[in-house]
Amino acid sequence: MRYALALGLVLLGYSQGFASPIMRKERANYCLSGSFFNNSDEYKIAKIAGKTRFIADSDTWVEDACPSEDVSKCPVRITTDMAKIDGESMLLVGKKYREFYCVKDVKHGNSGWVNEKDLVIAKPKEVFREDWPGKWVGIDVKAEIGIKTDADGVLYVTGYAQYEGAHETVHTAVLDFEAKPEGDKLISPEGEKVGCGAELIHLHSYVLVRDNGRCGVGSVLFDGLYERK
Repeated sequence: MRYALALGLVLLGYSQGFASPIMRKERANYCLSGSFFNNSDEYKIAKIAGKTRFIADSDTWVEDACPSEDVSKCPVRITTDMAKIDGESMLLVGKKYREFYCVKDVKHGNSGWVNEKDLVIAKPKEVFREDWPGKWVGIDVKAEIGIKTDADGVLYVTGYAQYEGAHETVHTAVLDFEAKPEGDKLISPEGEKVGCGAELIHLHSYVLVRDNGRCGVGSVLFDGLYERK
């Protein structure tokens, strides 16, 4: 299945990240919503600003030709889902393949490829300690994270996430750690070694979160983008 969309991107920030042990070993030309938060070591925030082609993630499951600007090998079709993306849509930019970036429309859950020539990358925004504290609510994940600070600059992180599985079974996950931020990153001391580990990346007015898959039961993860309420 293939899609077209008139969009262009203005990138607002980036960070390098956390090699989660649950990272999928997917093909280089895959851009899948389910593994988006573990498919890259660098993320950016983007908004629509011009025109480009949007190539849906499912294009690349069986065809090596995609993503590509060669419409004879990688054609596109317009769908209702792609039409939902407009100038107010907030997009995340992940890994790169050829001259394309894997992007995700956080609100609607769509992911796909956009040519780098349509991207205008802005300088990263400096992050200060006072940018972290507050109540952070998941945009694309059912979770909340609270961050408090003390006079020594230590940040205290608590979080709760849930996922409703089959037969209305609710799975939950919990975050609870303290650490000092390093630039735009806040990483739990456990890291990837033992117990629950998570990385928080401050991207302008948002926080991107990804965990190591050991913070809860079942399929529940904190992976997603959060905004402060």
